[in-house]
Amino acid sequence: MPVGVGDPDRLTLIRGGAVLSMDNTVGNFPKGDVLIRGSRIVEVAASITAPEAASAGAEVSGRLG
Repeated sequence: MPVGVGDPDRLTLIRGGAVLSMDNTVGNFPKGDVLIRGSRIVEVAASITAPEAASAGAEVSGRLG
């Protein structure tokens, strides 16, 4: 994980994983992105553009965790 992940104003983007949102208004994505500010999820979508966010590392496609 990049330094600072979890800090209150830090944006972290996790890309390309299977997303099970548990929220019918958001839906599930076989391949999607999750944007986190501090320790809170702020966006879930099929694709998120957030150049100001740190990447959580390699794409998580095909991983379960």
